Amino acid sequence: MMEFEEPGTEFEFEKAKSRGIMEKIRIATLFLVFLLAIAFIIKNRFDFNFLKPLRTPMKTECVQAIKFDSSTSEGAQLANAHAVVNANMPHFKNIEGFSRAYVQSRSREASGKRYPEIELEFKDVTTISSEIPEVICGFKISVIFK
Repeated sequence: MMEFEEPGTEFEFEKAKSRGIMEKIRIATLFLVFLLAIAFIIKNRFDFNFLKPLRTPMKTECVQAIKFDSSTSEGAQLANAHAVVNANMPHFKNIEGFSRAYVQSRSREASGKRYPEIELEFKDVTTISSEIPEVICGFKISVIFK
């Protein structure tokens, strides 16, 4: 310790504490654990239920039986929806509990225009093992449990 003398006051300087190597290793380890936890939460799609298995995305194929645009008839859209169902049937059959897939024509607008929807039906399951997209090739997907 160094001591300085001034009239009326006395100063004492202590040596600054330096962190030891073990303390630095502990801080680095905690920081890495924190980063790994954030990465796991992001990979788990911000779902904090860590005990459930992660779902894998389903592979899909896009096909068109008839080339069409927004003004094409409802029949051409239905034909294309059936072609998409037939092309993706092997992918659907790989999902546990899958029973059938079919095309349903439903109206989504107030104008009454009908759009084809692909419906996937599952039996004897409460959860799906793979992640089914909301839209395949521009056709909305509905999942039905029976």
